[in-house]
Amino acid sequence: MGEKIKVIDTVDIKDLHFDIELNEGTVVAKKPLYIHLQNERFRLAVPDYEFMQMAISVYTAKRKLIKEKGLEISDYE
Repeated sequence: MGEKIKVIDTVDIKDLHFDIELNEGTVVAKKPLYIHLQNERFRLAVPDYEFMQMAISVYTAKRKLIKEKGLEISDYE
């Protein structure tokens, strides 16, 4: 397992608290950075480029939902 570089942010989903951590990769030839979304009971580790794709997808879905509902985007950013 790679070394933790830093905690990027924290997020709460309902009553669960997660840390979003930036970690070094462990592959010798190519060492991508990894993002860990984790708490005491759960850990999801993905390469940084996959995490960015996931984050962009969630952000895009949020904007589309707000637009579909006819809400003001500025109220949710």
